[in-house]
Amino acid sequence: MPRHRALLIGWLGSTPRHLRPLARHLEARGADVSVRVPDTLRAMATPGGWARQGRAIAAQLAEAHAADPRPWFLHASSNAGFWSAAALFDALDPSVRAAHRGSILDSAPGFPDRVSPRFTARFAGRAMLPGLLAALGQPPAHTHRWLTPPVSALLGAWHVLAPRQVRFMESSLARMRAAHTDAPLLLLHGDADALVLPEYVEAFHRACLAEGLRAERVTVPGATHVRLLVAHRAGYLEAVDGFVRRALPPG
Repeated sequence: MPRHRALLIGWLGSTPRHLRPLARHLEARGADVSVRVPDTLRAMATPGGWARQGRAIAAQLAEAHAADPRPWFLHASSNAGFWSAAALFDALDPSVRAAHRGSILDSAPGFPDRVSPRFTARFAGRAMLPGLLAALGQPPAHTHRWLTPPVSALLGAWHVLAPRQVRFMESSLARMRAAHTDAPLLLLHGDADALVLPEYVEAFHRACLAEGLRAERVTVPGATHVRLLVAHRAGYLEAVDGFVRRALPPG
């Protein structure tokens, strides 16, 4: 019988297939794994969209915990996974929160405490383009000669028209730290990530340490966005396994 649970939350454009290699690895080491893929566009489209996603995931965890209480840990990827996780912690039942043993943040967080329309236009546009290009039958990329300008302009306008969603994103940094006063964090990121710049992960890590949190940061040289497991498998899994061993009780 699995000894603990692992909740994997993917990134914008991910599918359960993308998360399956990590899920299999964790299952082989005693975890009962659940996979969630953020519905990022729906979360961004309406006020309270991230909160609704968080409540849905929290309800799933509460149901599983009521039937079979076990310690659990979170693995969230990119900003979409980070925001989903922040909303999840806001909605957790106290008994499920008490069973939380730590979180791994992969390629996140990638934004400052105050997000400007220019920042949203630039980086949200980069995040959206791979899925848009794939839908058009084109190779995925974070920039495109013709599509980048209109997509960036659209997202800059969204920023101005959606202040509630923007405030949620900004406040998620502090709320994520507050959710880990009694549980450790592992930040995994690449120094070649053009979507989640290393400087934002480093700033979040410094803020964690300043608040006395147990936060580790592992930087993988040459790794790009959410590609650490694919391109740097051995080191990535070693870091994940080490964290799980330290965070979860033996048995």
